[in-house]
Amino acid sequence: MTERGSVGRSQEQALIGRLQQAPLLHRLAGRYLQVLRKIARPRTFSSQQVVIEAGAIGPGLFILLKGQWEVGEAQESAILLEPIVTAGELSELMDTPQTAQVRSTGDSVALHIQHEVLATLFTRDAEFHQRLCRNAIADLSAQLVSANKKLDRLSDERGKVEVEMSAAEMELSNVRMLKSMRG
Repeated sequence: MTERGSVGRSQEQALIGRLQQAPLLHRLAGRYLQVLRKIARPRTFSSQQVVIEAGAIGPGLFILLKGQWEVGEAQESAILLEPIVTAGELSELMDTPQTAQVRSTGDSVALHIQHEVLATLFTRDAEFHQRLCRNAIADLSAQLVSANKKLDRLSDERGKVEVEMSAAEMELSNVRMLKSMRG
């Protein structure tokens, strides 16, 4: 094997290993990842470029390799995506319009699998489609568990703040009463 061939093969293996880090692609067989790699096309995006429009039908599957993307319109409620994650997968897996806009926050690089290519792959290999759906459900479930834990922590903190505010109000009331008694 030539040195160039081994470098190409090692780069391919590194990319396959990196793809496995995406929650949607986690624990997929190597053959599926190789198929995805072969059908995916690299795309670059500049700062503030829209990757997926809200309401888009069949945006395809994007795998963010480098850079950062923002999901949603409002700065305060936007979700930041960092490598290595996917976008467009729920729209593709559920065959529904994209719910939110995805925009690149700076220069970014992604792999893109077009809707038609992905739909053909799903038609030919139902097991692959099921595996991606299971991974998507597991990822959403993990996100919900995390969000619930954050809500529980916030609720606990709110309770502590309420107790502290009540104590401060009592103290203020006592100070006012003492001032009024002194004249």
